Amino acid sequence: MNFFQHQDAARKKTGFLVVGFAFVIILILAVIDILIYVYGHEYGDVTMLISGANIFVLAVILIGSIVKYWKLRGGGKSVADMINAEAISRDSEEPKLRQLVNIVDEISIASGIASPALYYMPEEKGINAFVAGFDANDIVLVVTRGTLDKLNRDELQGVIAHEFSHIFNADTKINLRLMAVLGGLLVMSQVGYNILCSQRTSSRKSSNNSIAVPFVGSILFLLGYIGLFFGNIIKSAISRQREYLSDASAVQFTRNPRGIGKALMKIAAQGKSAYLGNRNSEDISHMCFAETIKAGFLNPFSTHPKIDLRIKAIDPTGEIWNEYQQELLNPLPATSTSHKVSDSKNEEEHKGILQDSHKLYILAGLLMKSVGNPTEASYANAQQIINSLPEELKQMTYNTDTAQQLAKQILVSPMENYLVLLDMSLPALKELDNNAAELFIKDMFSLAKKNKNISLHEALILTILREHLGKGSGGVTRILYNRRSVVEKHIQCVQAYLHDPVCQDYTILQLTRALKKLRHMAPQLKQEFIQECISIVQRDGKVSQHEYTMLRTIGSCLDCPISL
Repeated sequence: MNFFQHQDAARKKTGFLVVGFAFVIILILAVIDILIYVYGHEYGDVTMLISGANIFVLAVILIGSIVKYWKLRGGGKSVADMINAEAISRDSEEPKLRQLVNIVDEISIASGIASPALYYMPEEKGINAFVAGFDANDIVLVVTRGTLDKLNRDELQGVIAHEFSHIFNADTKINLRLMAVLGGLLVMSQVGYNILCSQRTSSRKSSNNSIAVPFVGSILFLLGYIGLFFGNIIKSAISRQREYLSDASAVQFTRNPRGIGKALMKIAAQGKSAYLGNRNSEDISHMCFAETIKAGFLNPFSTHPKIDLRIKAIDPTGEIWNEYQQELLNPLPATSTSHKVSDSKNEEEHKGILQDSHKLYILAGLLMKSVGNPTEASYANAQQIINSLPEELKQMTYNTDTAQQLAKQILVSPMENYLVLLDMSLPALKELDNNAAELFIKDMFSLAKKNKNISLHEALILTILREHLGKGSGGVTRILYNRRSVVEKHIQCVQAYLHDPVCQDYTILQLTRALKKLRHMAPQLKQEFIQECISIVQRDGKVSQHEYTMLRTIGSCLDCPISL
């Protein structure tokens, strides 16, 4: 299954979620109707009671889900705030945080997906992590303190690659919708609980109403938790198989099964080491790298496969397990140069790939397969490029103020690997509030207009910034176009500029509008469009810098990460 098929499958999974949610609601209503029919005769007309109860329960569940969804409208940041996670400054000097930033940068650049905002849970000593967000523009990556402290670089890299796989496979959007659905079911039980509490504090009167009120409260309370029980079955059905897929994707990407394998082994060896103490652990259980809570009566179905089964899938021969056991018996002394040696090795092994990577992927027809599916070579290229960047430019990407300065510098005078620097700057730029982001974009437009006409290079940079920082970024990208005929003129416009950077048939403004429109195509149309773009680049057996820049920009604007 390729990237576009995963995106399409995610849409179908949303349909499964809706159907499952409807089934649970119908089940709850049926139980209520039966109870009223059997016991409600003494309280009035049964038909009226059933109708009123159904309307009330539906209203409670739907309003609860809507309110929960509204609270999550901020995407990943809303989830991070909910669990009191702390933002990680990209210019942090703490070695463990610095290491995390470096790994995320490497994976982000290699995969072509925007680097997520980084958070950590300083009080959580267990090994766990998750990503959350509606689309690539508002994704956050949250790790626990234990993940940073207990895992070495290879193991942390495996965990982060696993989480990036959830982004590729569009799992994050489904996960937030699951939270909203279960939030609606929980509200019903909370309403019932509040009714019971209010009855206890009120004066006791021997009347039918005084008996009816706690009866109704008890029913709502119990049915709410029955709804949660079945809701958790839906949650488990959706999430468990995704974990196997993300484990496999992490191994395929890093070509290092030992990393993620030993991370899982550390969790298995320490029993409850992945569990979280946060009061919202249950809400995020389906998002995390490993189980956050112990399965109980109301949640007997785990959201993750058993750790032993995940390890066996990664290490079927037991070689990594034996190696891990030997390390426990004879621990190696820590060394601060291990990463440098690794980087040097990668640079030597992949020497020549960097300058030929465009030909390797595009001319050999492999680029389409790498969309949302980065390879080992992609990761090696990213490491090489980051290592080759001037240190002062890298440092500028870590701070909001200097990242703005760097973006303006890139706009005025493009430099080698400027798209990589722009990608690395986006997390810092996303720390700007809405007003500051709009002001920054206006400043960039003013700077581009100094020469009266905005160049193609300037337009591409401005388009990327607008897509990632402008109004509407970070929300759900709605599918508006399922038929090619509706967007044909926009497709032709983008492809014309891919053919010829000095295209006379369309204006730069038409190009930027076209990229904005094409973002809302259905996955199958995006696949067809990008395949055509790659074919255009392949036609002459050469890959210019302009062609590659256009491809990466198209991928960024359409939420189709094109690997390095």
